[in-house]
Amino acid sequence: ESEFTGRLGLAVSPSQPDIVYAFLDNQEVDNSLVSEDTIAGITLSALAKMSQQQFFALADSRLDSFLRGMNYPAKYSAELVKNDLKAGKYKLDALASYFGDANAALFRTGVKGAQLYRSENGGTSWKLQHAETLTGVNFTYGYYFGNVRVSPNNPDELYLIGFPLLHSLDAGKSWSRLDTFDVHVDHHALWINPENENHLMLGNDGGLYRSYDRGIHWTHINNLAVGQFYTVQVDMQKPYHVYGGLQDNGVLKGSSQSVPNRSKPWENVFGGDGMHIVTDPKNPGLVYTGLQFGNYFRLSPGKQPIYITPKHDLGQAKYRWNWRTPFRSSPHNHEILYLGAQKLFRSMDMGHHWEAISPDLTGNFQPQGNVPYSTLTTISESPLKFGLLWVGSDDGRVHLSTDGGNSWKEKGNELPQKQWVSKIFASPHDQATAFLSLTGYREDDFRAYVYMTTDYGQSWQNLQGNLPEEPVNVILQDAVWPDLLYLGTDNGAYISLNRGESWQYLSQIPNVAVYDMVVHPRENELVVATHGRSMYVVDVKPLQALQTNVKDEQLVAFAPKSIRFEADWGDKQYPFSEKLVPKVNFDFFLRETPQKGRKVRFTMKDEKGKNVFQTDIQVHAGFNRFVWDLQRKKGSYLQRGKYTVQYKIGFAEKEVEFEIN
Repeated sequence: ESEFTGRLGLAVSPSQPDIVYAFLDNQEVDNSLVSEDTIAGITLSALAKMSQQQFFALADSRLDSFLRGMNYPAKYSAELVKNDLKAGKYKLDALASYFGDANAALFRTGVKGAQLYRSENGGTSWKLQHAETLTGVNFTYGYYFGNVRVSPNNPDELYLIGFPLLHSLDAGKSWSRLDTFDVHVDHHALWINPENENHLMLGNDGGLYRSYDRGIHWTHINNLAVGQFYTVQVDMQKPYHVYGGLQDNGVLKGSSQSVPNRSKPWENVFGGDGMHIVTDPKNPGLVYTGLQFGNYFRLSPGKQPIYITPKHDLGQAKYRWNWRTPFRSSPHNHEILYLGAQKLFRSMDMGHHWEAISPDLTGNFQPQGNVPYSTLTTISESPLKFGLLWVGSDDGRVHLSTDGGNSWKEKGNELPQKQWVSKIFASPHDQATAFLSLTGYREDDFRAYVYMTTDYGQSWQNLQGNLPEEPVNVILQDAVWPDLLYLGTDNGAYISLNRGESWQYLSQIPNVAVYDMVVHPRENELVVATHGRSMYVVDVKPLQALQTNVKDEQLVAFAPKSIRFEADWGDKQYPFSEKLVPKVNFDFFLRETPQKGRKVRFTMKDEKGKNVFQTDIQVHAGFNRFVWDLQRKKGSYLQRGKYTVQYKIGFAEKEVEFEIN
């Protein structure tokens, strides 16, 4: 036990249960393990020990090399820094302590990291198994790993699961690395086949891998929908692309009309832990995106990515960037960008220049750990008024500016305190209205927090309704129908047809964390980013069509999409091929559950009004879908033409048009 002890993982030997292994994440810093860059013969630690006289004695050429090599802001030259010091604008310590990059804090802290202990008496006493420090296994985020596996038949054969995958044949005294160059890092799960120990299944940030030779070779099983998306964005191409930032798999884009395992797969846009994406509706080749802790870039075809994140000046407080730093363009002008640290930044020229348009809008809780805290997490500008800006932070602060950032007012005092503000969404229908979600899971608070204001944050209405108690990550209001809301939680996706009075679960999306959502403004399709089961596209035009009908009509029918006729429907291209069979979705809505046993009669009529197909459908209250292969009878398909689809239940009857062209 010590103040540095992090996660602890245990494994019992299946063949000798008295032998137990404990994987310890030791976060104590060993300064001998800390490496430091030396540029032009200067290090930051040496700089911190210099007197001002010694600093002024450095040749300008040498100091310029150091400033450029360390990547200080470009405006700082040796001459400028020396003049600023003479003028008392800041102290020499500001130069030495300038850097506080959160990525560097993850990897370059010199923590002892992974330690493996063994007990041969069921845990009564323990012994450290290796004399050499196992650096490069945990870094500072050992809480992310912390697993050890023991061979089913040999208590001395071990697998250590961390950033790499390590293998030992001598109870942890020595180790070799098993994950080869083509295997993703950051490992979390390992299964050893008890019937064949050469057969391993490995789960990591890159998905699922399989080996049949004890890890010498691996096969990536990359046809599973297990993408861990943080964010989602769309563009305005036809068909439009879906963009998403993933956990440790960069930023990807793909067609919104792709078919898994048939269409062109995802394309890589950028690397790292993929974060927010901004697309330009007038220039489809221009994309802004980035990676963890606020590192954003402007991407143009055929050009190198241009880093656009602003840097603090010498003598200023360091900028604190959230892991998933919020980044948005203005709905009024896509060349105007917003980026959130502890302050809100705005660029009027596509990220070439930035200005802070707020003070610190967080609680500024100190001291900081190795992951920044008191950071902005969400930004929303009203599409109805330029400069009406909402921001929220990870320590529960909510602020509003109605004048483009000239002044700010705190608006979250009525809300649960110190919760992570996961989303603020400014209404596209009313300037005074906004929607907000909070999540408290990081503090073991798993309640559902979702709110609406209609008076610029003077008061907040609880919209939990019948939502189960689960953390909420995102909420949107539909741009067509104000009462239609979309919501994502740690357990799935929901919709509300009455502005949050009650919620319905979107059952075709898996029971998995939904981190982000967007509705395509032209196609009116909801794109849902899940953290573990990839992306889903939902046509919400039927939902929007309920705007004038849902309160009054027992039965609402939606026109199905037309389909192109194929003469070879029902045929196989080759003897081993599947039959070419059409599938059309016929959607309708029932306001109330029908009496027991009552069904909806579905009738297809041709242009002359003649019935060509009829069947009864088992239904329930809410949305219903009948999927039909267009066979009038076995082997006989509908031909080209215009048809009328009739739905009938009791006295309720609706008709819509359908075309085979």
